[in-house]
Amino acid sequence: MSTELAVTKDVDHIINCLNIEQYDLRIEVKDHLMCLIHDKLDIDDSLSYKEAIQSSRFEITQLIHQVKATIADQKRDDLTKIVFDVFKADSLFVCFSLAALVFFFYKSVHFLWVPDFEIVFFISLFTFVRLRWLLRKKKVNVSYSNLILKRYSFIPILSALGFMLISLITTKALYASFENLNIDFLLSIPISLGSIAGGMFLKMLLDASIKIPDMINNQSQIDNALREIGYAV
Repeated sequence: MSTELAVTKDVDHIINCLNIEQYDLRIEVKDHLMCLIHDKLDIDDSLSYKEAIQSSRFEITQLIHQVKATIADQKRDDLTKIVFDVFKADSLFVCFSLAALVFFFYKSVHFLWVPDFEIVFFISLFTFVRLRWLLRKKKVNVSYSNLILKRYSFIPILSALGFMLISLITTKALYASFENLNIDFLLSIPISLGSIAGGMFLKMLLDASIKIPDMINNQSQIDNALREIGYAV
């Protein structure tokens, strides 16, 4: 048996003994461990592969933590990207369309009397509960990536809520100042700003409701493909 095959066999046995449930985590840990062993062999020619594996035993747990942290960081970045995608050119049309609806609503009532904060909290909570309900119906435990997506699915919703609350506090304070100073011709400025913020807020929630399930579906399709060709998933 060649050294490469022997290393692969022993590493496979170590990975199996670790009882790592998610296949993507197993693959990443195996890849990192193989690289670690090969690095030790390249540095010290007199070292046998068994000695290289033996000397790596204290680093395996750290490898698992590093791999988990890397996957988690990547998926959190993907979720955060949902928030910033609202500023892209192809999203602005939807944002301004929603903002126009919010603007007409604000113009039909007194801006300061609208229970915006209650409405924003309710919409955010409804979106979060609906999203979690959708994710419960999906098989997310197969891969570590999907577990992370489910665990941190609140990130874009919480970000949208924070963005909207800050916008409301700012625009309402500005509106109140103009109204107290009797500068009525400027009152449409805070209303417009609040409406644009409302449009962006709604777009963020729509994107979160659509893109997060899509991310999990895409990962599940990869899982199914691997299962069909015989990989343990």
